[in-house]
Amino acid sequence: RIKMFFICAFESLGIAMATYTGQNYGARKPERIWQGIKASSLLMMIYAVFTFTILMSASDKISLLFVDASETEILKNTVLFLHVSCYFFPILGLLCILRYTIQGAGYTNLAMLSGVSEMIARTLVSIYAVPIFGFLAVCFGDPTAWIAADLFLVPAFIYVYRKRALRKIMQSPTVRLRTAVWNNRGSDRMYVSRSLMYTGYKSSNGLPHASAGALPAILRSPD
Repeated sequence: RIKMFFICAFESLGIAMATYTGQNYGARKPERIWQGIKASSLLMMIYAVFTFTILMSASDKISLLFVDASETEILKNTVLFLHVSCYFFPILGLLCILRYTIQGAGYTNLAMLSGVSEMIARTLVSIYAVPIFGFLAVCFGDPTAWIAADLFLVPAFIYVYRKRALRKIMQSPTVRLRTAVWNNRGSDRMYVSRSLMYTGYKSSNGLPHASAGALPAILRSPD
């Protein structure tokens, strides 16, 4: 309960990034998504330092809200569990930010696979580490799962971000025409193929068209 209380802020930050990413992904502004990642990561680190300070200094007192003071062994294990967990809160914060960012961009399968990575990590810890190290391995169960998820989410986010950035470049009217464009300025009527570069000039009706000097003469369509 204590751990879940302190990590609620990471989940909220991730949910905010999902909405923010969806808006900017649809608007073809991947650079703003990266700005949001940096801003949310800064907030996450500030909060992680804050929670680390509280849990490292007062976890035993906070535990007394749920455990009787006579249960010394349980209190000792609770303090150990909280101390180990708070060291890895930045890893958890990054997990929430990246997972919800990827989900907001529409790649829900990738976000789901990060959960599979967590499940595999927890299973391996419970099968191989717990019988050897006991409760200490239990304390590292969640951090190991968070690390495994981040090892998947970081390259997944790079893939999603680069794909969106590349698509923005390919769809930009200043890079290439996606459809056939006609230039109707006087007698210089000219056809431009969809794979051809052009100047980005826009006519009075708002539609882009190429200027006569933008292409070799051989590409001009005869009247």
